[in-house]
Amino acid sequence: MKLVNGGDTTVVDAYLSPILRRYVDGVAAALAGISADATKLEFMKSDGGLLTVTDCNVLVGKIQPAFFPQVFGTEGNLPIDLEIVRSKFAQLTTGFVAIAIDKMAKAIAKISVQRGYDASEYTLCCFVGAGGQHACAIAESLGMSQIFIHPYAGVLSAYGIGLADVRVLKERAVEALLTEETLPNLEQILAALTIASQAEIIAQGTSEDRLEVVYKAHLRYEGTDSTLTIEFGSVEQMRSRFDLAYLQRYSFTMLDKALIVESVPVEAIGHANAIAEPVLTAHRTTPCLPVATVPVYTHGDWHQTPVYQRAEMPPNSTHIDEEGILLDNFKLVDRGHFRESELLEILGSGNYPVRNPAQNLADLQAQIAANERGVRELHRTIEHYGLATVQTYMQHVRNNAAESVRRAISVLQDGSYTYIMDDGTEICVNITIDRTQRSARIDFTGTSPQQPT
Repeated sequence: MKLVNGGDTTVVDAYLSPILRRYVDGVAAALAGISADATKLEFMKSDGGLLTVTDCNVLVGKIQPAFFPQVFGTEGNLPIDLEIVRSKFAQLTTGFVAIAIDKMAKAIAKISVQRGYDASEYTLCCFVGAGGQHACAIAESLGMSQIFIHPYAGVLSAYGIGLADVRVLKERAVEALLTEETLPNLEQILAALTIASQAEIIAQGTSEDRLEVVYKAHLRYEGTDSTLTIEFGSVEQMRSRFDLAYLQRYSFTMLDKALIVESVPVEAIGHANAIAEPVLTAHRTTPCLPVATVPVYTHGDWHQTPVYQRAEMPPNSTHIDEEGILLDNFKLVDRGHFRESELLEILGSGNYPVRNPAQNLADLQAQIAANERGVRELHRTIEHYGLATVQTYMQHVRNNAAESVRRAISVLQDGSYTYIMDDGTEICVNITIDRTQRSARIDFTGTSPQQPT
């Protein structure tokens, strides 16, 4: 007979009865005579061990401790400890809530912190029915100290939908050069899209006097993939608007390139009727008083928490030339203009010209745009926090990087390696770790001399 030690579980299985208890006691007594050190049978105890399915039944009331055999504890005479069951489940559910909080906080960080906004300087807007359950934990996770709860927070989404404008967006692909000759065709397409979109809006109950139509164009430079949406107008107007938007986005323009109309969208808007909303003013002069105090499990413990009424609280190269084109102090952007033709001439020169110049151009343009974005964000940070603060924190970053490397070095071991090249030459390296100074000495003694090719 195999006996299973169940001493680490919280409660006894529901099928255990005094009859079974007497049976197992008899077996245990018989086994006890075999050896003084023999393993004794241990009943499942209500001692704060692992949760079981039976605990679930205790929590939901299907098992009532007052009417269940008192066979727990070291003496086997104690009832099920309901408080332990409740505490264990509270810990379990807190873990699930923590995961949910982390997911919601990361979603907010994605549209704020990752875009350069310091969430701690903002107020968290709490809405929808479950918003109040998580607002404090989310605010704490994001370093926010203030929460705004709208009077209609529980139904704010539905309330907003009821007040929102009705919109219909229709679009048609064009893929044509932007010229005076193509403009009439674009206007015909927009007219057809307007009729269709307006009819759809009116079918939803919007009167014609509340209709608005917005015309746009998705444009891009010929030979590029990045489109920008600008307001539709004359050829000259659209060209000017696109160049300005492109300069703002990428910090350069390509005025010698033609524009391609990728598509034209029409948005019909049926404006909702405005309603008068009351302006709520604070009139309380004394602190809010709680209507009750209840136990709440948070931060790993139970707390007595006041309750307030909502209305009451606010590989193979042998020469360097084979590795690519050498650019020696080439000016890539001159007074806001991307020097594409000059760059293409260089990229196509020499014995080993580039294989995909279009890709090289796109990569360089992306790097320029990224640098421009970085410059703007750095200026914005300095304006907000001051130059001295930014320089101080940049030094903190460098110091932290140095410390991180030294910590990594301190756990390394001395080592050496030799790499034999295809022509028989060798690269030798010996690394000696100084744990006291948390530094490393890298020695290339034994490496073959530099080769001519």
